[in-house]
Amino acid sequence: AFAVPEQLSQLVERAQASTVPEVADLELLRSDGGILWVHCMVSVLFDATASEHRIEGVLYDITRRKQQEHAAQHSAEHDALTGLKSRAFIESSLNQHVHTAGRNDGAVTLMFIDLDGFKDVNDRWGHAAGDVVLVEAAHRLQALFQRSCDTIGRLGGDELVVMIVGVEATHPSVALMAARLIESFKATFIVPNGETVVVGASVGVASYPLHATNSQTLIHAADAAMYAVKQSGKGGFVIAQTSAASIDVTAKAKPNDSNMSVLAHTELVSPWKPDKPLRRDPLTGLMDRRQLVEQLSVAHTRVSAGAAPVAVICLDIDQFKLLNVAQGSHIGDEVLCEVARRFTDVMRRTDFIARTGSDEFVAVLASDGSGIEAARRLAEGVARKLLASLRTPFPLSTCTLTVYASAGVSLIDARTADGLVVLREAQLALRRSKSLGRNSLIFFEEAMMSGLHDQLALEEDLRAAIGTSQLFLQVQPQVDSQNVVTGGEALLRWQHPVRGSVPPDQFIPLAESCGVIVDLGTWVVHSGCRILADLQKYDAAQTLAVNISPIQFNHPDFVQQVRQALIDSGALAEGLILEITEGLLITDMNHVTKRLHELVALGVRFSIDDFGTGFSSLSYLRQLPLYEIKIDRSFIAGLPDDVASAGIVCSILSMGSHLGLHVVAEGVETPEQSNFLAVNGCPSQQGWLYGRPMPIEVFMQQNFEALA
Repeated sequence: AFAVPEQLSQLVERAQASTVPEVADLELLRSDGGILWVHCMVSVLFDATASEHRIEGVLYDITRRKQQEHAAQHSAEHDALTGLKSRAFIESSLNQHVHTAGRNDGAVTLMFIDLDGFKDVNDRWGHAAGDVVLVEAAHRLQALFQRSCDTIGRLGGDELVVMIVGVEATHPSVALMAARLIESFKATFIVPNGETVVVGASVGVASYPLHATNSQTLIHAADAAMYAVKQSGKGGFVIAQTSAASIDVTAKAKPNDSNMSVLAHTELVSPWKPDKPLRRDPLTGLMDRRQLVEQLSVAHTRVSAGAAPVAVICLDIDQFKLLNVAQGSHIGDEVLCEVARRFTDVMRRTDFIARTGSDEFVAVLASDGSGIEAARRLAEGVARKLLASLRTPFPLSTCTLTVYASAGVSLIDARTADGLVVLREAQLALRRSKSLGRNSLIFFEEAMMSGLHDQLALEEDLRAAIGTSQLFLQVQPQVDSQNVVTGGEALLRWQHPVRGSVPPDQFIPLAESCGVIVDLGTWVVHSGCRILADLQKYDAAQTLAVNISPIQFNHPDFVQQVRQALIDSGALAEGLILEITEGLLITDMNHVTKRLHELVALGVRFSIDDFGTGFSSLSYLRQLPLYEIKIDRSFIAGLPDDVASAGIVCSILSMGSHLGLHVVAEGVETPEQSNFLAVNGCPSQQGWLYGRPMPIEVFMQQNFEALA
């Protein structure tokens, strides 16, 4: 049964008043009380036989996607370790509360909390002990601040925050709560090995509008107040400076005394700064490459003299070049600055991070002296925290994006020749990590060196192969419901003179990673259009599908490249079908939509390849100017016996029919699969049953010899 029946009724009413199917995500109640989410598509069709309208609906199970969305939202709003609110949530919520306070003459107070002994815990017992302390600190804060309007969060590292709505920093209750907080943190913490430790806390307080004009200046004021405590002596709290003076409430006050002594504090003490200014990256403010190299040299010297191993983590933003091309360099810069901020939040104060290239960051971590394995565990833990810090979507000036990164790790130990060697090793591990897909982490291994030389050689061979006979297109036939060939799909092949046939799943990612995919893709489009023109000489209705890389699609010159290929070849544009993947649609829907319309205006048509395996929302089917969807071969493989595969295929066929989309089933290999598809109204099929990819000459001979 539907959880809210009225929603279904409203959907049907919209469909009755519309000429196109109407869709909505609805909840179903299962017999066991559980919830099932479905994407419901309702159409009103005219039945000529019965001379009446009938209502048809298709339900597509999206429970898993909804669960993932809810989990992603929870992950974005909460710190993974402590369960407190995340920095992104705090900043967003603070903006709202400050805006409301400004309209209603209200107040918002921030209480910044820094764990005084946290570094010592990490240095002595490792990150696992530090995590235990953070979790316990979160529990103690939750026990102290129980008003529903108070929000407790973790900003990163050992910095925690409490957002108190409706109360100014100078109100006696704030001083009372701060003193109770400090007293609570004097109680011992138990670390995993059973030992106890006193951590303590320093607290800085500021409020809007007393100390700040907006949310950002409020954050800065509370942060500066907290650092002032740490400089003047840990275990106290400071109220930020006003225009005349700030109010410093000493930590020596008793937690139950609401009339604590108040001292004038004329100036906040600045955080510690090194005698020699660090060389900074001008965009992010992080250490630059030259400074990093110097620090690596210092670290190597110390390790060689007997100090504990040092971990070097090299991180790189996945598909950053694509993001820069699609969104513009200004958005790329915003992403880099936000990545730098999030990475910095994860780092301990004893560690440092640098930006060493376009989208490359390097973190350097001192271990606790427990040996190589302990250093590896430390590096892995911090690296995973760095990667996890990017999970929350990035709110940028013109859009919101989800960003991922990959990481490679190596260690400076007693056997290391110099710091730069370890940096190169971490970069090599990063390279391997990126080949495994986004959000991956790999440690350096000696075997990677030989693999690197082989990959570099293959890259050079690929560059040299473009424009030669080594690279060529083959065509796999597509047939209609009458088994008549209507065209085909152009598939790129590489016959290396020494290595032999190089699989596409090996050289296509290589082309993307080494920057030649645009040149290669341009050649494919031009070659495909020439093949299409030859096919259309025999039958103007013939079509040819050409696969398009996301990087190629987002290149600024792509529309002009397609236009020129059509002009040069003389092919009819309506015969060219460009295949894109669902994954492309999650980069930036506005940009994708605009580009699709530009290309459709040329007469070109678009197909979604591997439908059902990627971006699992169906709303884009109605929003985008698409011609076709291709059912992924993984669903066809189970036909006709696998009930789940049969249900998915039938649902896709029904949706395609309702939305007026042509449907092609890929990977058809048996007569049984073909018969099932034909009975259920599949317009087109493609697979080994009808022909493997073949040279264009063979394709022409088999299908048009009689017409020649």
